[in-house]
Amino acid sequence: MNFSTFHRLPITGHKDIDFVDIRLETDTSLYVDPERIALSNHPISASASHCIDDFFATLCQVAAERNSKRLYDMLSFGREPNETHLGLSASRSQGRGTSPEILMPIVEEMIREHLFDKGLITQLGDLHLWTPNFGYDRLSDLTTNIIRAVLIDYTLEQYEYWGISNAGDIPAIFCMWNSTTHRWERREFPRISSGSYQTLLVPKCFVGRRMLSSPGELLQKYALRYRQQEHLDIRSDLCHRKVDKNGVETWKPPAKKEIRAFEIKGTPDKAYLLEMGHRYPRMVDEFHTDHRFSYRSCPQIMSDYELDKLLYGHDELAV
Repeated sequence: MNFSTFHRLPITGHKDIDFVDIRLETDTSLYVDPERIALSNHPISASASHCIDDFFATLCQVAAERNSKRLYDMLSFGREPNETHLGLSASRSQGRGTSPEILMPIVEEMIREHLFDKGLITQLGDLHLWTPNFGYDRLSDLTTNIIRAVLIDYTLEQYEYWGISNAGDIPAIFCMWNSTTHRWERREFPRISSGSYQTLLVPKCFVGRRMLSSPGELLQKYALRYRQQEHLDIRSDLCHRKVDKNGVETWKPPAKKEIRAFEIKGTPDKAYLLEMGHRYPRMVDEFHTDHRFSYRSCPQIMSDYELDKLLYGHDELAV
């Protein structure tokens, strides 16, 4: 049952609401994207982005200091937030969570690889670009926990706007990121529910089926372009030489699919991407600059039709 159905909202689809019309008894395979939050013009995006940016700045500082204890504390709140009903759980929302024991080795490896120092991680969303153990599901969970206080206020505003009575006024203790103290802290909030289901609503423009920035895009559009130029500079055997009837010689770089076939085949994409990232760390800034430019002219957000199909159609359940 969808949130709107349970609360009998007079709507005909997502065009009538600002939030994802979640299914209460399960999770839907949508993910909260910190980059979409930063690029959106939603009324709560500034507050949410402020929390995310402060968390990331603190994480960078802790990484630079090699402070393991502080790092453990920062990564102790990455569990799956069941109340958003978004993510990977296939039946009833039952996130097992991402413990610091799982996240610590991942981030420590990023520190050892100097990804923070070299500028390969420039924002929170970059964490999932470089390691196979940190995907967009874990990034979404961490982001949601960081902005939990903002989402609670937003959900209460939506309840008030739609005239929904929150029977779960009994307070509950939740962890949230405090951008003033730069630490997690426990705070008392109203327990928001839809019947027996805890509820946390998320603006439509904050989510996607995958993150706006993906390792695949960074590899295909940026890393392989740099690699093509490397081949061309040395006139490698993969390059294509042509001599016209006047004896004029021209060289073309190998196609990206040729580089994939000869250099990447059998190697995990992220491992090859990391190798190129160390050689060309500036490509990450180029990546995000292009996103900012293109997002202004064509925001990459899910349409109401896509959301309707996902949430009300036959493929709405996470797999």
